[in-house]
Amino acid sequence: MMRGGKNREDWKHAALEVSIAFIIALLVGGVFVLAAGRSPFAAYGAILRGAFGSWISFSRTILAATPLVFTGLAFAFAMRGGLFNIGIEGQVLAGAFVAAWVGSWPVGSGLLLIPLAFILAAAAAGAVGLVMALLRVRFGASEVITGIMLFHILNILFEWLMRVWAGTPGAYKSPPIAAAAHLPGVGGIHIGCAIALAMVILVFLYERYTSAAFKVRAVGADSNVSRYQGINVGKVMLFALGVSGAMAGLAGASRVLGESFAYLPDISGGAGWLGIAVALVARNNPLAVVPVALLFGVLKVGGFWLEQELALSSDLTLIITMTLVLTISARRLTPMLARILKTLRSQERGAA
Repeated sequence: MMRGGKNREDWKHAALEVSIAFIIALLVGGVFVLAAGRSPFAAYGAILRGAFGSWISFSRTILAATPLVFTGLAFAFAMRGGLFNIGIEGQVLAGAFVAAWVGSWPVGSGLLLIPLAFILAAAAAGAVGLVMALLRVRFGASEVITGIMLFHILNILFEWLMRVWAGTPGAYKSPPIAAAAHLPGVGGIHIGCAIALAMVILVFLYERYTSAAFKVRAVGADSNVSRYQGINVGKVMLFALGVSGAMAGLAGASRVLGESFAYLPDISGGAGWLGIAVALVARNNPLAVVPVALLFGVLKVGGFWLEQELALSSDLTLIITMTLVLTISARRLTPMLARILKTLRSQERGAA
């Protein structure tokens, strides 16, 4: 009973914190709108019309939010284990490229091709996460550094492979996937959105009802104490980053199979980096990831309407997003950054 009451209080506190941060973000954005000689009410009205003014706008908002649900879950999952998976952007690219490759196979049935593309995309991106985890466990390499390095390596590698695959050095996208690999949907919203919601439910049930989730949280709280209690910290880290990478790969697969129908170097659209912001604002809560991802989708899609209706730069939505993230995460990032700096210093002392 006490636990339920505490959870409700935590939810109320988190909701209040996010609400205050959102109001601050709107006020900051309003200052920039006023400086441009426009009305903040007109600007925010334009954003809402751009995101929800028609069914086409609504479907675009949902599609913009879908990869953010996957990447937000991915970052939050790793953070439960105390791991800062900044390599999500590279994992999205890995999932997207493999999905495009599998989607081009001459398999007539989408019932076979689509699940296979998702599974192999998740496996490829999960393997990237495992590489980061192995480097952390075996050599003490910071997942922040390895994540950034792997992103740049994968970005260059997949762009080169894309051009080799297309057969021309100037190619800007891969050959198209087969029609059987296109995700089915209704009204412009494909089933990748439903898969994202299913992942939210699975992660929530996993964290709430499994002992494995307790071990991940224990390692995230204090790896030394967890090791003393008999928990295999290395295996937990491998598991956390592997699963995190796999979920990021699903974001790339949904973009390729449901929207672009080919691999493009910018297929992610920043979903990996924005997923980190989504998780921070959602306080790593899988259920809260959905409304936060939807909010970011509204800002992304609605921002284009600002330029058409009020001749304002869509960068206004970026200002709102970053203000929201900074306001929410400033208190929470301090211990996280301290841990990262401590790891880097210990590595420097070891090298010396």
